[in-house]
Amino acid sequence: FFSLFFDRSLAMSSQSHGAPAAPAPAATQEVSSISLDMDLPPSSDQAEEDLAAAVAADHNNNGMISPSSSSPQLIKSSSSDIKIKVKKFLRHYFWQPHNKSNRILRQKTLLKEAQQDMPIYQQKFLKYRNFIALLLPALIVHAVWWPVMLLPHNKLDIVQEYSFATVTMVFGSIVAGMTSEGGAAIAFPVFTLAFSVPPTVARDFSFMIQSVGMTAASFSIFIMGVHIDWSALVYATLGGIVGIILGLEYIAPAMDPVTKKLAFVSVWFAFAFSLFLLNRNHDRPTFRNVPTYKCNNNNNNEDKDCETRTTTTTSTTTAAVTAIATNVKKFLHTRVPSPEPSGLQLWPAIVLFLTGIFGGMNSAISGSGLDICSFAILTLLFRVNERTATPTSVVLMAGNTLVGFLYRQFGSSPEGPIASLAWNLFAASAFVVPFGAPLGTVLGARLHRITIACLLYALDTIQLISAWVLLEPKMTAASWGMSVGIILIGSLLFALVTSAGTRLQRFSAMDVL
Repeated sequence: FFSLFFDRSLAMSSQSHGAPAAPAPAATQEVSSISLDMDLPPSSDQAEEDLAAAVAADHNNNGMISPSSSSPQLIKSSSSDIKIKVKKFLRHYFWQPHNKSNRILRQKTLLKEAQQDMPIYQQKFLKYRNFIALLLPALIVHAVWWPVMLLPHNKLDIVQEYSFATVTMVFGSIVAGMTSEGGAAIAFPVFTLAFSVPPTVARDFSFMIQSVGMTAASFSIFIMGVHIDWSALVYATLGGIVGIILGLEYIAPAMDPVTKKLAFVSVWFAFAFSLFLLNRNHDRPTFRNVPTYKCNNNNNNEDKDCETRTTTTTSTTTAAVTAIATNVKKFLHTRVPSPEPSGLQLWPAIVLFLTGIFGGMNSAISGSGLDICSFAILTLLFRVNERTATPTSVVLMAGNTLVGFLYRQFGSSPEGPIASLAWNLFAASAFVVPFGAPLGTVLGARLHRITIACLLYALDTIQLISAWVLLEPKMTAASWGMSVGIILIGSLLFALVTSAGTRLQRFSAMDVL
């Protein structure tokens, strides 16, 4: 009210001490969508009368200005202004336009240009593809789940006995489809910390349930035509297959339960903290895919740029080293096979492959890791937009978790076969995830990249605090030191990756979003 009163006082003062203002042009008299719906006082006398009436109403109401007697139009316009701002805020951060792939955009263009020539089934598919993406995975899963649970005898009592798994995965599946953290990011800490499920069982359950939920989410991503980076998907998947097998064979069996829990929450809290520091600049430039990089930061073309390094050699050795470095750099910038039309250079492909190996090893420990590792490298190093990195990581984790599940079921793992408890937890929650994961995908496709990042901050912080509180009786000084050390070292490493991404951005040959 005081800001409105101050604006009216200024208008009254400017009109009483100056010449009457000329009528404003018609274009400037229109009220914008975020401005106050009010007119300036037509004369100083009228303004003084309005001000006197407001003061009189103030005295009559013991200091409280009555809306009906002072200025109902001001209060109404102020309320309308707030509603408009809230609506714009919600639309900006929670209901963005879909990040469509080029295939869907071409289909929509064809639909507009030649709608009569397009088959009716294709028209209906493009029109209702979001509903198809949301419901079809659930129909397929339920067509299998109900016969398994009812034949040869009724096993629905498992759902009641392990209802905590059902409730957990309602939220876990939505998070899995909406963010770069799979369902294991919810299931693993909740099961191990709150319900004392052994980490190996929680990990195996995560493999099993994500094989259903994240596969359903991937199906929805493909049907909806959400854009993903196919180059990153291919090379990180190849590395993830190697990493998860190595992790299941050698790394996971060597770790004790408390170490597994603390390592999981500490690493990803360090990543969330680094992403928070990076996103303090909300308008930082991002890319739709992994960009193409030039050898040098100049305007020459890429090949010429790699060959024309300006050096001043003082000896034969220096000249030889310079020539070798130039040839190596040129080799690393060559193209490799890629499903993306823009292609991919060799050194980003190597980075993505190594990221896949590290992420696969993390998946072998907790059931989730490749998705968040690939998301970290894509956003921090290559500066890919979160709205591209999130669905890419979801599809990555779907494939990786299928490999983990199949290897645990049919491979010769040192940890033995999958426990019956994991199968019971899976049976109690498999029927909810094909609804939740596609729903998370549909909602996540509408979220602003900052909203997605804020969800990651909240999840990783809650996981870390919960682990410290619930594991405190079992934690020794060495456990505390390991957790804090992982956070500090991890934050430093992620900060170095972020700094490298900042430097690389100057060498990008692609336009930012």
